[in-house]
Amino acid sequence: MVIPWATAKPEIKLRTSSLIRLHPQSTNIQIKVAGHYVNSFLATTEAKKHGADDALMLDHQGNVAETSVANIFLISGANIITPCAKNIFAGITRDSVIKLCKFAGSTVAESEVSYEMARASEGIFIAGTATEVMPVTDLDGQPLIVSRFVQRCRDLYALAVKGEIQEFQHWLTFVD
Repeated sequence: MVIPWATAKPEIKLRTSSLIRLHPQSTNIQIKVAGHYVNSFLATTEAKKHGADDALMLDHQGNVAETSVANIFLISGANIITPCAKNIFAGITRDSVIKLCKFAGSTVAESEVSYEMARASEGIFIAGTATEVMPVTDLDGQPLIVSRFVQRCRDLYALAVKGEIQEFQHWLTFVD
């Protein structure tokens, strides 16, 4: 993109939506379709009515899926846990953040994530094209700690997308 990009917010508050993430058998959730955003819009509108910035979406089994437009990551020590790809949109930014977390020395596990796991985690952050890497400071009114690892991941992401980390320059196409 050759236009200036708006700087992402420094943090975000999430509220669990009463709406679920689209069922994987109701549509192809691995493609970006404009109609999918109606579900996200409704969930975000509900979250904002309750003082949050965005919605935490659960899947049809009651597990954590993603926010309305970003993937979610939990911190547990030096480990990062993210919902498995079967019920979410597993996009390029998610894949990039997984690689950056590993580069930073963490292990990353993809698994089913219960709501209770999210509440008990040491920290939560989200990642998406527009949000980049953003710490979650509140989940359903419960304050969350922002770990130093989230800031490290956020800094690495910023450096990688600017081509300042050699290992990730192949992600970019430089324009003269």
